[in-house]
Amino acid sequence: MKVYQGVTVEGKGVEVTVDGEKIKKIKSIPVTNKLPVIGIPLVDCQNNGALGYGFNRCYDHIEKIKDMTHFYRSHGVNKVLLTTTTCPPEQLLKSGKALTDLFEKDQEINDFYPGVFHEGIFMSKQDGWRGAHSLKFVLDPDYALFKKINKAFNNRIVLVNIAPEEPGGMKFIEKAVADGIRVSIGHACPNAEQVAEAVKRGATMVTHFGNGASPTIHRHRNPFWSFLAHDELELGIIADGHHLPKDLIQTAIKVKGPNKLNFVSDCAGLSGKPPGDYGNVVLREDGYLHMKGQEILAGAYFQLDRGVELLCEMGWDLKDAWKQCSEIPAKNFNIKVNAIKVGQTADFVLSKYSPKSGLTIQKILHKGREHPVLPIRPVFN
Repeated sequence: MKVYQGVTVEGKGVEVTVDGEKIKKIKSIPVTNKLPVIGIPLVDCQNNGALGYGFNRCYDHIEKIKDMTHFYRSHGVNKVLLTTTTCPPEQLLKSGKALTDLFEKDQEINDFYPGVFHEGIFMSKQDGWRGAHSLKFVLDPDYALFKKINKAFNNRIVLVNIAPEEPGGMKFIEKAVADGIRVSIGHACPNAEQVAEAVKRGATMVTHFGNGASPTIHRHRNPFWSFLAHDELELGIIADGHHLPKDLIQTAIKVKGPNKLNFVSDCAGLSGKPPGDYGNVVLREDGYLHMKGQEILAGAYFQLDRGVELLCEMGWDLKDAWKQCSEIPAKNFNIKVNAIKVGQTADFVLSKYSPKSGLTIQKILHKGREHPVLPIRPVFN
């Protein structure tokens, strides 16, 4: 048996006794500044890959999914909506089949990825609004094609991104919602009327708010105001310190409230790789990943632990920041997680934050065993 002490995200001091895979006992203890925060692992609802691999072509490297999963878990993440982006539909069909076969064989991997977020291929054709996505793979919203792709993924797609202003976008939204799939608006440039219509048809989220947009926009006639104005829309937020300025994040928090913000990593396949020139994209030492010669970002480098740290830099208490990146997205996407309760599987993370040292993950428990911890910012020799 092992014993761990910490302060829960509700602010209670606890001593947790772990026996094997399960939590055997929880005892109340006084709260002190020396105690770390103890919370369920992070839940990342937009994650494109890591260690040089993406989910779009995972049929070529299906054996690497375990390494990627181990990498995510070492950053305190224990649930991921694996994300697919723009590529030929045939490629998505092959990847879906490969992943489905893997999930059937490996229950632990199956549990780690409770669903799929299909970010591409039904987005804006306009330069800028597509971000780093290639125009040659962008198609008009086609629900029959989407259903075929979803079937390849064994109907695991729980969230799909749409540019509602594109031909067929509104009907697509209706059909997806009728089938129980959440619709997110992103990499899109709808006008105010089109945003209102998309919401009326059932769209409930915005893909990485403030990003996937043209670097230059009209001060009034842009979709951001409408995204903020509609209470029905939750916002995806990339809080890596590069994608959004802190004052924009603070504004989103004030307008929507914490429960309608889903902090995501949006990490690209280069997450965990050393800085350098990777062909059409460049990864700087500070984690800034961008299209070569352009301001347009090419996904993120950091995992979601960086999002927790950024909220703390903005003045949030660590327990609130941790909850924002774990319990809230789990609730918003109906993702089953193991609570820190007697009888539950011991899956939790102990962490501390200080302005000088930043966020430090002290312990990661997975099924009662301590998992290796990786720093937010890896050191490359």
